Amino acid sequence: MQQPGLPPIEEVAAPELRLAGLRINPRTNAQPRRLLHITHFQTHRRWHERPITGLPHTRINSVSWSPDGSRIAFAVTYSDRVELWTAALADAKAAPMASMAMNAAYGGTYDWASDSKTIIGSRFPPIVAPHRRKCPFPPVR
Repeated sequence: MQQPGLPPIEEVAAPELRLAGLRINPRTNAQPRRLLHITHFQTHRRWHERPITGLPHTRINSVSWSPDGSRIAFAVTYSDRVELWTAALADAKAAPMASMAMNAAYGGTYDWASDSKTIIGSRFPPIVAPHRRKCPFPPVR
């Protein structure tokens, strides 16, 4: 894992909500500017590096190893949501867990269960915008 030097200007200029000391991006429901670059696994034996395939080309954060050390889970931040992904050490392939938006406003998006197969996460319910009329209400007399 590597941390980038400076965030891109579109990330710095993105809108933020400031609530009780937290900064939250209202489009993604996540904390802005918490990024990592994950490109490979590095084993402790002979420091062998294995590239991870299937990684999305976007922002990655909240990386966590499973209790048995066989997989990692990480949050992938897109322009409108945060998804949970995993990668196995055995085959070094990354894949999304589910295509649902995760609640990453408080940083801890998920936790591993002790069986190293189950992940418990906080899902963000889809927001349904209220129906808007195309024209204003007629005048009332």
